[in-house]
Amino acid sequence: MAVLIFLQKGGWLMAPILLTMLVGFYFAVNRYLYLHQNRVESKELQRSVITYLDQQNFDEALQLLDQKSGCVANMFKVGISNWFEGQERLESRLKQVFYEEYEGIHRHLSTIQIIAAILPMLGLLGTVTGMITVFKAIASVGVGDPQAMAGGISQALITTQTGLAAAIPILFCHSVLSDKAEGLDIELKKTGTIIQNMVKRQQKQAE
Repeated sequence: MAVLIFLQKGGWLMAPILLTMLVGFYFAVNRYLYLHQNRVESKELQRSVITYLDQQNFDEALQLLDQKSGCVANMFKVGISNWFEGQERLESRLKQVFYEEYEGIHRHLSTIQIIAAILPMLGLLGTVTGMITVFKAIASVGVGDPQAMAGGISQALITTQTGLAAAIPILFCHSVLSDKAEGLDIELKKTGTIIQNMVKRQQKQAE
């Protein structure tokens, strides 16, 4: 009941503020699950696949990779399929995969950042709307009736408070997710470097 009264005092702008906040948290949770799963799987996968590739057990490595769907798994698949195609071809394909996976890793992060910026603006819009209501009340009944101005002041403060309170955690989420995305970028580059070094080493051993 108290929550409903609070929302009512905030005025109609509380609806877009809360809706925008929910959208922001949806994208944040979605990205966290994606990045966390890829990061955890990447380290275990690297160890297992490298063991197979050291022994040139490409079929077993591919069988393991077919059970995975992460970005590091995709990098290994492309590396194995171009293993004997020469360094230039291999490097070109690995770069292509990196840029493709980069888009997936960083998807919606800019959206989360924009939402974190929009929320305080919506709160500020509520402040302006509330103050307009206050000035209308003053013009109508003068300054002698505080009750007439209370609604506008309440709306101005509540929307500002809600906008800031919603923006802060989403901004924090964006910072954490950006760090995780950069960490996954590093893992992906590391995987590409490992593949290229292994191919070079095996070519030298074969000479």
